Amino acid sequence: VTLSMVEPECSVCGVVRQAIPGVAERCQTTHGFCPKFVIGGDVHATARVIPTHLQYILAECLKNSAQAVVARWKEESRCPPIHVRIRKGTDLGILVADQGGGIPPSKMPSVWAYGNHAGSHSPPLLSPAVSFETLSGEAAGREAAAAAALSYQNTRWNGIRVPVSSVLSGDGFGLPTARVYVRHLGGEIKIENMIGYGVHVHLVFPPIPDDHLLT
Repeated sequence: VTLSMVEPECSVCGVVRQAIPGVAERCQTTHGFCPKFVIGGDVHATARVIPTHLQYILAECLKNSAQAVVARWKEESRCPPIHVRIRKGTDLGILVADQGGGIPPSKMPSVWAYGNHAGSHSPPLLSPAVSFETLSGEAAGREAAAAAALSYQNTRWNGIRVPVSSVLSGDGFGLPTARVYVRHLGGEIKIENMIGYGVHVHLVFPPIPDDHLLT
């Protein structure tokens, strides 16, 4: 890991918010509505991470959850929110929880295979949320989210452009690639599948040790 890529005190909630708008814009364009994202837990937590990698991972998880929620509930007024909870201890933990109905058991064996859509728990619709709020009550409206989405295409962390098109392509490569990024950071990603309810994606990242940094 190159030192210049690492943010030593990166706002985890800030990266979550960076991941939302680009996905949200595609959902609004494709479906005309989006579920909300609710960010909770340790919203002020910071961690030593590579923001571009973490943003890619989160965008893929949020996209899959939103696809499932939109496909299941079909109407904006009925859509339950997608929850993102941050936990900061020795490790960094992030939970993405949805009520999209879960992944069919027949798809679970291939959920990490490249070129499939099992991780989306629904056909590749390209969706997520246009509005989000933290548990403290802060909210962003549709207009603000849409405006932020326009700038997301050119979002950069430490001068590195985030590959938005690959995150949102719906080609069945996003989730397996996200796992590669997670493991590159020394972490792990686990899927808790609840048939008839939804999916919880658990992300855990240990601190990046000094001896893994290259100047």
